[in-house]
Amino acid sequence: MNLLSTFFKGSETCLGVFYPKRYIIATFPTFESARLAERALRATGFLPDEVQAVSGGEMLHFFRELNARTGLLGGLMTEFSRFIGTEASFLDRDVWEAKHGAGFLAAHCSTEREADHIRGLLTPLHPLAMEWYRVGAVCSMV
Repeated sequence: MNLLSTFFKGSETCLGVFYPKRYIIATFPTFESARLAERALRATGFLPDEVQAVSGGEMLHFFRELNARTGLLGGLMTEFSRFIGTEASFLDRDVWEAKHGAGFLAAHCSTEREADHIRGLLTPLHPLAMEWYRVGAVCSMV
C-alpha cells in the first residue's frame, strides 16, 4: 500500500474520484519546498500523522494505485467530474505538476480556523496551488 493511502486512512475518494475529505493538498515547485512546508507545520504542533510531504513520483504512484482500486466506476466518475469541471480538474493539474518535478504536502484540516492557520503558514512558501477538500466542496486557498 502506498504511503498516501495509509496517511489518508481510506478517505481519499468520494464516488471513486480523488477527494481526500478534510485534507489540504498543497503543490510546491519541488519536493524540497514541500518538505520545508512540512517542517513549518510540524514546528507549530502538527503531528506526523497530520502532515506528509511527498515527491511527484510518489504522488503519481498513489494516483496509479487509486485508479486501479476504483476501477471502471472511478474512471467514469472522474470523466464526469472532468466534463463538469469539478474535482478531476485539480487531479489533472496535480498529475501534470507531479510529472514536472513538483512536491506535494497533505495536511489534515477539519475546520475553517485550521485552514486559515495552514494558509498563513504555507502562503509565504509560495505554493503553486492549495486546495482544501471540505465536506461537500473544494476550496482553493491560493
